[in-house]
Amino acid sequence: MNEQKAAGNVTKDEVAAVVRDNELDIQDVSSNAVRKLLGNRGSYSTIQKFIDVLRTEARAAAAPQLEAAAPAAPADVIAGLWSAAWTAAQGMTLSHVVELTADRDALKQTAAAQAADLGELNDELDTLQADRERDGQNIAELEKTLQGVEATAQAAIDTKTDEVIAARAELERVTAVAAQAAAIAERDMTIKEQSLQSTIDSLTTQVGELKAQRVAAQSHEDAVLASQAAAAATLERAQATMQAQAVELAQARAEIARAQSDAAHQAELARRDVADAQSQVDALKAQISQLQPKT
Repeated sequence: MNEQKAAGNVTKDEVAAVVRDNELDIQDVSSNAVRKLLGNRGSYSTIQKFIDVLRTEARAAAAPQLEAAAPAAPADVIAGLWSAAWTAAQGMTLSHVVELTADRDALKQTAAAQAADLGELNDELDTLQADRERDGQNIAELEKTLQGVEATAQAAIDTKTDEVIAARAELERVTAVAAQAAAIAERDMTIKEQSLQSTIDSLTTQVGELKAQRVAAQSHEDAVLASQAAAAATLERAQATMQAQAVELAQARAEIARAQSDAAHQAELARRDVADAQSQVDALKAQISQLQPKT
């Protein structure tokens, strides 16, 4: 098919006119740009074919022109031969010049594309280097933060440990004091019980004696009855005293139990705080390990 004929309603002349009217460089223009200027008519392959033809023609027109006529022959005898040889050499030289010009332009385009690619690669390398430096700074900051958190956590652990030790010491002290108080209370209660029992025994003996005296001397009945009433009153007072002391002993034991429970509760809270602090340190270490670049 003749290349001047329309191909998809696009001709070589139309392509050339678009390039010329828009002052485009035929060596750099793309088929996509030309197709848009043609109103999106024609196929890309056809437009590219016309562009290649126009480029070849442009290179040929830009090539240096040789003299159209050969110089005078050295002699009339070889004039015809010289003219034919000159014409053939001129054609070969012109073809070679066109090929060299096309090769030069192609090499220029390849060099420009490689330079652009190299620039993009350098930009990408600079970006990657900046990202690497920024990641290194972030890791350093995170490690510094982790060290601070570890120091704070360790200080908290040490503080809680001291509190636990102090709580244990206080518990031991309270327990010892409570045990001592209980021992004293038990001893006092034993002494009081013994004293009251002795009083009761004495009163019982007195009651027996009074009864004997009543049997022996009926005349003294009123006096004996009075003595019995007094002894009974004394016995009731002794029993009331024993009950009051028993209540005090029970209260003292309850206070000791509450003190022991409070101390145990404080020790448990301190242990939980230490466990929580250790868990936070372990979690931060896991985050730093995930953020560090893998080798």
